[in-house]
Amino acid sequence: MSQKTLTSLALLTLRQLRQVASDLGVSLYSRKSKEELVEAISTCQEEQGVDLAALDLNALDLNALDLSAVDLAAIEAEMAPAP
Repeated sequence: MSQKTLTSLALLTLRQLRQVASDLGVSLYSRKSKEELVEAISTCQEEQGVDLAALDLNALDLNALDLSAVDLAAIEAEMAPAP
């Protein structure tokens, strides 16, 4: 997995990582830490040959975000409830 993808994953919130992990079928994703989720998603992506862009990761232009101006409450309000 590329360093850019790992960096992009690391910028996601725990809730967002859990959603991606759920979409990929990662087991026990709700009990994993952020670091464990990044690793599990990376491993799963490599094993399944899943393109994370298909999960709309690239739709979140993380490199263009000014994280100091991000209203996390607004982002989470737009997301579906975590399973």
